[in-house]
Amino acid sequence: MPAYKVDWSDYNKHKAAGGSFKDYSKKEYMPFGEDAIMNHLSGKETVGIYPLLEDNTSHFIAADFDNENWKDSILKLHQNCSKFEIPSYIERSRSGNGGPLWVFF
Repeated sequence: MPAYKVDWSDYNKHKAAGGSFKDYSKKEYMPFGEDAIMNHLSGKETVGIYPLLEDNTSHFIAADFDNENWKDSILKLHQNCSKFEIPSYIERSRSGNGGPLWVFF
């Protein structure tokens, strides 16, 4: 799936008027290469992904944990994934007050 450069404020207005991303004409293809990856990893820009495939399946999920017991909760899910030999990886958010568990199928 391609990466797009989008003015999200303008897109939200388009969406509020009943439009969809598919028919949003102001999106531009954005090159995604080493520079984009390095900028993301250094915190200069955010890169996101929409993991749903055309057949409504996915190869991974990112389960987000942000409540006061997030450490216990994320560890429990990580341990359950390990028990069933499902690869999973814990990431801590920039704030340090939560984070996603990346689970791969």
